[in-house]
Amino acid sequence: MTEARHRAGKIPKFYTIRSVADALEVHERTVRRWIKKGDLKAHYMGAAVRISDTDLSDFIQSSRPS
Repeated sequence: MTEARHRAGKIPKFYTIRSVADALEVHERTVRRWIKKGDLKAHYMGAAVRISDTDLSDFIQSSRPS
Protein backbone atom coordinates (compact mmCIF):
# COMPACT_ATOMS: atom_id res chain seq x y z
CA MET A 1 0.00 0.00 0.00
CA THR A 2 1.41 3.39 -0.91
CA GLU A 3 2.02 5.95 1.80
CA ALA A 4 -0.69 8.29 0.51
CA ARG A 5 -3.20 5.45 0.32
CA HIS A 6 -2.23 4.27 3.79
CA ARG A 7 -2.78 7.75 5.20
CA ALA A 8 -6.15 8.05 3.53
CA GLY A 9 -7.11 4.58 4.76
CA LYS A 10 -8.44 3.67 1.31
CA ILE A 11 -8.60 0.01 0.40
CA PRO A 12 -8.06 -0.53 -3.34
CA LYS A 13 -10.78 -2.07 -5.44
CA PHE A 14 -9.74 -4.98 -7.65
CA TYR A 15 -11.10 -5.87 -11.06
CA THR A 16 -11.10 -9.10 -13.05
CA ILE A 17 -9.51 -9.33 -16.47
CA ARG A 18 -12.99 -9.59 -17.97
CA SER A 19 -14.24 -6.43 -16.25
CA VAL A 20 -11.16 -4.49 -17.39
CA ALA A 21 -11.61 -5.76 -20.95
CA ASP A 22 -15.29 -4.80 -20.93
CA ALA A 23 -14.58 -1.34 -19.52
CA LEU A 24 -11.85 -0.63 -22.09
CA GLU A 25 -13.79 -2.33 -24.90
CA VAL A 26 -10.99 -4.74 -25.79
CA HIS A 27 -10.70 -8.52 -25.82
CA GLU A 28 -9.58 -10.34 -22.67
CA ARG A 29 -6.52 -11.58 -24.60
CA THR A 30 -5.47 -7.97 -25.09
CA VAL A 31 -5.58 -7.35 -21.34
CA ARG A 32 -3.58 -10.54 -20.76
CA ARG A 33 -0.97 -9.36 -23.31
CA TRP A 34 -0.66 -6.00 -21.52
CA ILE A 35 -0.08 -7.86 -18.25
CA LYS A 36 2.46 -10.24 -19.81
CA LYS A 37 4.37 -7.31 -21.38
CA GLY A 38 4.39 -5.52 -18.03
CA ASP A 39 2.34 -2.59 -19.30
CA LEU A 40 -0.49 -3.32 -16.87
CA LYS A 41 0.32 -4.45 -13.35
CA ALA A 42 -1.63 -7.46 -12.09
CA HIS A 43 -1.96 -9.07 -8.67
CA TYR A 44 -2.14 -12.84 -8.34
CA MET A 45 -4.38 -14.20 -5.58
CA GLY A 46 -3.99 -17.93 -5.89
CA ALA A 47 -5.24 -18.75 -9.38
CA ALA A 48 -7.15 -15.46 -9.63
CA VAL A 49 -5.66 -12.49 -11.47
CA ARG A 50 -6.85 -9.05 -10.39
CA ILE A 51 -6.03 -5.48 -11.39
CA SER A 52 -6.28 -2.74 -8.78
CA ASP A 53 -8.13 0.49 -9.49
CA THR A 54 -4.90 2.44 -8.98
CA ASP A 55 -2.91 0.27 -11.40
CA LEU A 56 -5.69 0.52 -13.98
CA SER A 57 -5.79 4.32 -13.65
CA ASP A 58 -2.00 4.50 -13.99
CA PHE A 59 -2.14 2.31 -17.10
CA ILE A 60 -4.83 4.46 -18.70
CA GLN A 61 -2.90 7.66 -17.93
CA SER A 62 0.35 6.25 -19.33
CA SER A 63 -1.41 4.99 -22.48
CA ARG A 64 -2.82 8.36 -23.43
CA PRO A 65 -0.93 10.21 -26.16
CA SER A 66 1.01 13.23 -24.94
